[in-house]
Amino acid sequence: NGPVRRELGFHSRQNAFSNVARANSTLGRALQLILLNLGGARPDGIDMSALGNPGKFSYCIAENQEESPWDPLHVEHGFEPDQSTVTLFAGEAPHGVSEHMARTARGVLKAISRALATVWSYRTCMSIEAMVVLCPEHVKTIHRDGYVKNDVREFLFQNTGIPVREYDDEGEGAKQVHMFREITIDGVPCYQKFRAPESIKIVVAGGTAGKFSAVIGSWNAGPRGSQMVTYPCP
Repeated sequence: NGPVRRELGFHSRQNAFSNVARANSTLGRALQLILLNLGGARPDGIDMSALGNPGKFSYCIAENQEESPWDPLHVEHGFEPDQSTVTLFAGEAPHGVSEHMARTARGVLKAISRALATVWSYRTCMSIEAMVVLCPEHVKTIHRDGYVKNDVREFLFQNTGIPVREYDDEGEGAKQVHMFREITIDGVPCYQKFRAPESIKIVVAGGTAGKFSAVIGSWNAGPRGSQMVTYPCP
């Protein structure tokens, strides 16, 4: 985030997650090389990922602050608008949300909440976080209906859950329900997916050629798991 995006040529618009800018690719790759060569995160070492993630090659985007009506991520985290920062998030691969029919903020956010319900595992609640990457066209619809970023976060928090009926068997998910919080969504008893609204992070990125947003699930979150951090650029 911040002026460093333009100074170093980071890409934040169309194809934001692609290898279209040297800055994005270089920084993402550099971090992975540090993890490999200094941290020992090799498949024949401490990296025991069952499938892995293409983001392990390079996974770096800039926020499209120019297309956002809200404060960018680094300002939410206490930095000044003219400061440059880098934010680290232990994320899965992006899960695309194509919603071209909705004409209201509620319609767009309902589609995103359905995608959020699947992060990490469909029946896992309370122990994960997620990054919601909103495209500019979805943001226009949401903003037009008067939603600020906290409204978006609160709506997704209150409307993302797993129906209680999905836990009727003896699977692993059913053994965890004593730790879950039961709510009602559209008249259906559900277990709430996230611990708090703050578990849902929101950024704006991408171009204006379609209504494609994305959801990125986290690694296991909380005090004993991974937590998003933001640092100022020197």
